[in-house]
Amino acid sequence: MAHYSRLYTIVIDVPAVGHERELAFWRGAIGQPLNQYEQFPEYHGSELLHGQEFRLLVQRLGHGPARVHLDIHT
Repeated sequence: MAHYSRLYTIVIDVPAVGHERELAFWRGAIGQPLNQYEQFPEYHGSELLHGQEFRLLVQRLGHGPARVHLDIHT
């Protein structure tokens, strides 16, 4: 049986102080809304490729520096 891994989500972690500015930047960069997740309000996200499971998330951090990480599904 073949095993496949794929990039699933790009997550941009942003301190609360710059969160709104970062959301505005990424909304403009991708040209679509980043919707807030009701169950997890610290996340705003959107599919990047229509009909495919590939997303961008901007996460508001409680503490810590800004960073980016990739979620890979295997």
